[in-house]
Amino acid sequence: MKKEKLKICIIQSPQNPHIVRWVEGLTELGHNVKVIPLYQYGLDFMMGSETSNNEKNLFEKIRKHCVWVHQWRIKYREFKPDIVHLHEPMGTLDEYLALHKIPNLVVSVWGTEVSDDTFQASSPIKNYFKKKILTKADCVTATSPFLVECTRKWLKNGDIQVIPFGVDINQFISNDRSEIETNPIPCIGFLKGFMPRYRPDVFIRAMALVNKSIPGVKSVMGGWSLPECKKECMDLAKKLNIIDQIEVFPMLPHKDVPKILKQIDVTVVCSDFESFGVMALESLAAKVPVIVTAVGGLQELIINGITGKIVSPGDYHSIANSIIEILSSPGLKRKMGDEGRCFVEKNYNWIENVKQMEQIYWRLYENQTK
Repeated sequence: MKKEKLKICIIQSPQNPHIVRWVEGLTELGHNVKVIPLYQYGLDFMMGSETSNNEKNLFEKIRKHCVWVHQWRIKYREFKPDIVHLHEPMGTLDEYLALHKIPNLVVSVWGTEVSDDTFQASSPIKNYFKKKILTKADCVTATSPFLVECTRKWLKNGDIQVIPFGVDINQFISNDRSEIETNPIPCIGFLKGFMPRYRPDVFIRAMALVNKSIPGVKSVMGGWSLPECKKECMDLAKKLNIIDQIEVFPMLPHKDVPKILKQIDVTVVCSDFESFGVMALESLAAKVPVIVTAVGGLQELIINGITGKIVSPGDYHSIANSIIEILSSPGLKRKMGDEGRCFVEKNYNWIENVKQMEQIYWRLYENQTK
């Protein structure tokens, strides 16, 4: 009798919003999904952050790591999963020991762990374990062709399958744009958060130029923030006399994103580096034109001049000019929004992406049980 559902063990934080979506998506397909994280103690001496020469202290940390790995293995044996799926391999000792001789192992790379050279240079030992983990996996997936190429530095041979982290287009299906198209005061969105790599300062400088051409244009800014970065950006906004045109949101629950996007005419993602770009995709799904910088995986998400604009990193003049061009032509804005929605429906439909992952699971399970 053919098995109707799989028992799937996911290794990552159960609070991670991306993991919440994977669990919900796979559960809706009828599978029994359990998240068993590995990082209970928050200790990571393999990161190179261990500065103490106290040998006893170091061995105590190693002992705690080993105890937690042992506890993880107990939970693994109790659950008896058909599939084990590690998301975002960090190359820790915990991962390496826990996954020793684990069958039907899927490893999914998310971004910086394979694409950020600064991150990789921080710990040669972690790099060693990361290569070992990727090599021992029965299947490796990446969210984009860009990340496939990045992962090749770690995994020379073997198939790496592209499984996009797409958009639940049904969440945005009711995004009626008629109200915003009649709004006399345009609104530009920057929802990546106040972190240096996302370049909120570039967005603020661009908006200062936009307001000189189209006075009163509003901005919404939000996401996870570093307090010092946020303060510097607000000081810059005051200096450029646009602080009153900026509304700042805290970190938003994912369910509130469609509501925020209903208020936005154009989304800007001007990061210095992005491995993928979920916010850009969600904006496209909501029929919002997107301006991105020509970095990493962002370039794969935007069709320049069709669904949005691609500009050089740090070029706030080009960002401002692109915003002004889109706002000045309602027909162009509407056409870009429609094209963006079609692009997401065709290439990044979340339900189809979950089914693609499910097919990988079934293939591994059936190959093992032959």
